[in-house]
Amino acid sequence: MTDPREPYGRIVRETWVAWALEQPDVDDHPSWTKPWDEIPERDREVDMRIGSAVAAQAVHDAKLRNDRMEAQLFALGAHRAAIFDALKVAVAAGGYESVRKRYRAALVALGGGEDPS
Repeated sequence: MTDPREPYGRIVRETWVAWALEQPDVDDHPSWTKPWDEIPERDREVDMRIGSAVAAQAVHDAKLRNDRMEAQLFALGAHRAAIFDALKVAVAAGGYESVRKRYRAALVALGGGEDPS
């Protein structure tokens, strides 16, 4: 296991497979029941992202304290102005709309820009 999110991804995959086995058309979708070690990397990535998001929300909902996360958020806040400036430069300098869109989305997510849509 090289990615620290892998345990979360595995839980998501196990949950997916359990759901798939309950579906009447499962035989039409053999990929639905493939175990973690047999799915493509992109599917593992999305499972890890889902698992991490659920874990983060659970920590938040339980009001658990996470010193590492708090330190990272403090550091992010300390550099917020510089991050906004860098993202604005990246939006202005981005050659392709797909690149500019990513930077605008990050800017909006951090509360430093207009909604790009």
